[in-house]
Amino acid sequence: MRPRLAIYVSKPNAIYALALAFALLAPALKAHAQAGAASALLELSAEGAVALALSQGGELYVQAYATSAARRDAENAWNAFLPSFTLSAQARLSDELFFPLPPKPGDTGPLSTTLSAGVQLSLGSATPFDIKKRDDDLRSAQLREDEAKARLAIAVEKAYWSIVAMEQDVSNKDRALGLAVDRLRAAARRYELGLGSELDRLRAELSAETARAALAQARADQNKRLAAFKRQLGLPSNVALSLSGRLDVRPIALRAPEAPALERRYDIARLSLGVSAAEAQRLRSLATVKAPSLELSAAWSYSMAELDASTQRDSYALSAGLRFNVDSWIPGSSRDLSYKRLLDDVVKLNLDLRAALRQAEDEIAGLKADLELALASAANAERQLFLSERIRDRTRELYERGGATLLELEDAEYALEGAQQVLLSRRYQLIGLFLDLGYALNLPWRSLAVFD
Repeated sequence: MRPRLAIYVSKPNAIYALALAFALLAPALKAHAQAGAASALLELSAEGAVALALSQGGELYVQAYATSAARRDAENAWNAFLPSFTLSAQARLSDELFFPLPPKPGDTGPLSTTLSAGVQLSLGSATPFDIKKRDDDLRSAQLREDEAKARLAIAVEKAYWSIVAMEQDVSNKDRALGLAVDRLRAAARRYELGLGSELDRLRAELSAETARAALAQARADQNKRLAAFKRQLGLPSNVALSLSGRLDVRPIALRAPEAPALERRYDIARLSLGVSAAEAQRLRSLATVKAPSLELSAAWSYSMAELDASTQRDSYALSAGLRFNVDSWIPGSSRDLSYKRLLDDVVKLNLDLRAALRQAEDEIAGLKADLELALASAANAERQLFLSERIRDRTRELYERGGATLLELEDAEYALEGAQQVLLSRRYQLIGLFLDLGYALNLPWRSLAVFD
């Protein structure tokens, strides 16, 4: 019996919390597999696959680094009010070279030393806006990181359910091959006993070969998709992977949120942040260019020569001033046009935000309509499968009693196989639409579904 390593996450909200654990698990798993442990079986749920991908995403590391840098700047915004401290020591050698002069009273010699220190603080009208920009940069970086995680999560989960559908398709085709082989044996036996024609036997043989080729093609497609999925998760190719998800546990109804919060959408959040940043730039220009700008400065300096306390000197300076750009109020001046461009940017971004909100509402309404149709189609496909199974069973009974031909039995088998394919396609399409709606609302897709 092969060892099994199962990874399950019961709650979607715990996905990101487990990313660090998988970051520690994946290198060990990779080393274990490269050492020759290809027989170990890694069993993944959909949530576990997402968590593993999040721990391996190279692009996510870049985004996380950018977020960390922005957070560091925002958390240390107090340094905008930190004065600059300088301390310097200087030694200087100076004397005559070719034409020496007689010494004078008070000469200190050719070597002189100076020690100095200074403290200076400057503040202006732009300081509060500089601090706000740090906060906006942090929000922007965090938003980009969250969006990258969400995009990766939906891509991984769609790939996961695609492979699950392929596995069930392979299982269906394997059963179809078994039935085709059984029909071939029965047709050959009937032919040997003189109860059936050679045409029936040949047709049964052709049906078995067709089923065998279809099974081989389905397995090849599944292996190709599974190899790509392993690369997406950062797993070695020789790791045996088993997916625990099943399309049998399916959503049967849409549980729509009472009031969709469109502000949670990543595109809306980006535009809202852009509006806020543009408004801050406009206010900064108004405070520093249009309005009189306030400038405050404080400084203190200290110096001592020859390390002699009698030469100690210090001084301080305090200044406050107002600066007013008169030309900024002249229509058509460069400063006036610069401010108007910032004002136009704010207006344009607000219009873009309103348009994006309307588009988001239309997109969500369209996804809900598609979901309702997909739910009805899945239910209809289940009924068709049930009827196809009944017809196949009844046709087989008649065939065994001589009341139906082999061709009729094959038609019933093909109809059943087609119904199985349609149902798999409908269920996979249904999960894909729930994933799209969850991403559109920035909500876990399982919170939007009522499961069977």
